[in-house]
Amino acid sequence: MSEHIKVPVFPMRGAVVFPGPTVPVAVSRAGTSRAVDEALSGDRLVFVVAQRENAEQVSKEALYSMGVLARVGPIQRGINGMQLLITGETRAVVLDYETDGDVIPPA
Repeated sequence: MSEHIKVPVFPMRGAVVFPGPTVPVAVSRAGTSRAVDEALSGDRLVFVVAQRENAEQVSKEALYSMGVLARVGPIQRGINGMQLLITGETRAVVLDYETDGDVIPPA
């Protein structure tokens, strides 16, 4: 059974997350930090998806459509960003990315 939900997008450069394992992640980009903050204010779910290219700016065309719904775990905030743990829960396919200017915002 498929379910349609709206969650923040968590783009990954040079890495892929699978359902099951818990993965440590460093976050330094402002858009990704906003996605984490949005997830923390709700059910802690994010859509983790790989980028097609290792670019600083993320557009919806630069993201794959297959990803993983993941739950954000413990977070440590620092001067240069944050360190956190994410646990992949289930595979997911995006229907549409909502954008806010040049970045993929928390949806």
